[in-house]
Amino acid sequence: MHILLLCTILTASPNEIATQSLLQADKDFAAMADEAGYVKAFEYYVFPNGVLFQPGPMQLTTWLENNKGERGRLQWQPNLSDAAVAGDLGYTSGPWVYTSADGKKNFGHYLTVWQKNHANAYQVIVDIGINHPEPSGAATKPECIGVAGITDDETGFEEEKLKLEKADQNFLREAKKSGLIEAYLTFTEDSLKRFVSGSFPVSGQVEVLKTFKNTRSEESPEISIPVQFEVLGFDLSESKEFGYTFGKILFPEGNKATDRYYLRIWKKSDSGEWLVAVEVMT
Repeated sequence: MHILLLCTILTASPNEIATQSLLQADKDFAAMADEAGYVKAFEYYVFPNGVLFQPGPMQLTTWLENNKGERGRLQWQPNLSDAAVAGDLGYTSGPWVYTSADGKKNFGHYLTVWQKNHANAYQVIVDIGINHPEPSGAATKPECIGVAGITDDETGFEEEKLKLEKADQNFLREAKKSGLIEAYLTFTEDSLKRFVSGSFPVSGQVEVLKTFKNTRSEESPEISIPVQFEVLGFDLSESKEFGYTFGKILFPEGNKATDRYYLRIWKKSDSGEWLVAVEVMT
């Protein structure tokens, strides 16, 4: 049995090893939240300059001040993870349940971006979540994506980082110009996973596109078209094939517009293009 375990470790790719490490880090994070309270757990696991969405982005110090004295219970279970080839950057995701002091429950899904610190341990650099109705059915089996993006040794880090930011901007420009369906066909992976507040997560580009068709009508043909956007943050793995972006989008709703926030996980494709692997929209 020990020989089999050793062989499994030796044959696993750096990407696969990192995804397993991320799942364990998030499980440890969740265990501390359950035992000591989620505010203390966030204070321990999140970088001091980490960004937490509630619903807009704020740094850890502000988040801690806003949640001071919180008596509710936040529980979660990671069932999805992926990481860069370099292992320095990755994400975990899964369902969460918040139980307030009076016993009321709220449900949703989260996406947490992890980054290696100076001690070579994972800490949270960005965290975002959505609300949705209480789920039914069996729990989802943990899933490690394990399909690494394509690295490019010829492009410098700063140059590739700017390409990532530009890809996010072009995605949003295309959505504004040609509509969401065209933008998602151009800038997302076939295996896209999308989380939107108020709805259950959707997996697969085809299924995501169906949700856009269902929200469009002759009476409100522009219901899901952003009118303004702003990229607020982004970063790239040292291996230059894995990154994230987050920002703010202004959506029209009737006679007024509403600010919504997004976080996207990007991976480099075989053709060298940046494509969205996961998107969360608050």
